[in-house]
Amino acid sequence: MTEYCNSQLQSGNFRFFCSNCKGKEWQYFLVRHVLSAGKTEKELREIDGIVNKNFMKAPDMQQCPFCKCNCKRDMSKKFWNRNRVVCPLCSKRSGREVEFCWCCLESWRGNMESCGNYGCDGTDPRCHDLLGCPTKTIGDNVNVPNVRGCVKCGNLIYHTQGCKHMTCRCGYDFCFVCLKPYNTNKQRWECGDAFAKCPLAPRQKHLDETYVTPGPPGVKTRRL
Repeated sequence: MTEYCNSQLQSGNFRFFCSNCKGKEWQYFLVRHVLSAGKTEKELREIDGIVNKNFMKAPDMQQCPFCKCNCKRDMSKKFWNRNRVVCPLCSKRSGREVEFCWCCLESWRGNMESCGNYGCDGTDPRCHDLLGCPTKTIGDNVNVPNVRGCVKCGNLIYHTQGCKHMTCRCGYDFCFVCLKPYNTNKQRWECGDAFAKCPLAPRQKHLDETYVTPGPPGVKTRRL
């Protein structure tokens, strides 16, 4: 249990699943209870901190520039600009809606079209890494951007070493070169072996803004 939890936390995950129960999720308080048999209270608090930190790194979380609490965009309001974020803590303190821009982190001064701040074009700040990252060679594949965005959750993945097969922390398995997913029905990679050549997907310009709740972990990520 300890080794499994350490592996999950080091991979940036905050949820735990049973490998013998078709990926059924373990409630964290149960995981913590089991770990308490061999961990001190200080060690358990450190684990709590890592779990919270991993959760706050989710791609749909952004830190409020005023109170520094973590906020989420309300994607259910289709009539509003999706980059407009209302901080619940600041709003409660001030008695009015306190808004900021998801991209430039400045106070929202605009309307449905834009935040109204000079120089902000409404581009997700993560896209700058996608557009400006260098390329590298992975196995027999050349000119591969060394940063990709998970097409499921938008999380940025930086390739430093290892093969082309990746597992995002949301549980999505895909090829870093062609961006094709792992075929779960056939239980195989459609793009070939770990270092084999496959069609190079173009440099990504946009990210999928829909965050998918992390599922059971698949194969281990190859050093992100």
